Amino acid sequence: MVVDVIRRHPLWLAGVVGAVVGTIIGLFLPIRAPEAGKASADEWSLPAANSVRGYNDTAAASVRQARFWGAADIAKPQPKQQWLLRAIVTRPVTRIGIAVGPTKDMVWVPLGGRLPDGTVLVAVNRDTAWTDRDGCRSPHSLYPSAAPAADPCLQDANARPVTPAASAPASTPSKTDSP
Repeated sequence: MVVDVIRRHPLWLAGVVGAVVGTIIGLFLPIRAPEAGKASADEWSLPAANSVRGYNDTAAASVRQARFWGAADIAKPQPKQQWLLRAIVTRPVTRIGIAVGPTKDMVWVPLGGRLPDGTVLVAVNRDTAWTDRDGCRSPHSLYPSAAPAADPCLQDANARPVTPAASAPASTPSKTDSP
């Protein structure tokens, strides 16, 4: 009788025997986690902030202490001042942080806002802010190169300044009615 069942259903019997053998092996030989590898001296670690090229502790401190929300202090008429781009924030509101004046106080300027030198912030991408003065757009890089850049507004009289395509979507100000 058992022999007849084996002859009629050999695959069924092989499945049952495999399940029994697998259960026995699983009960007596549990799965063990592999041993953790030993750390080598060649592994990468985060460099100190002061050793990173372009890091400036006073600039970083001014970014951390700047007022992000609220009216900008540069809204009232002032003599034209030089400014330095220190930070770009795209969310929740697109703004740039600039260092103004001899004390390099941090001021946040929203998209479409006027900068201390009289230009208007017109576009921002991940590492560049574009300003406009009398139809001439100028880039201001968050990480300026060592070589001074030529003024884009001193080109051929027929040439139009072009804002290059950003690697990330650029933000532009919404149109508002001015009096």
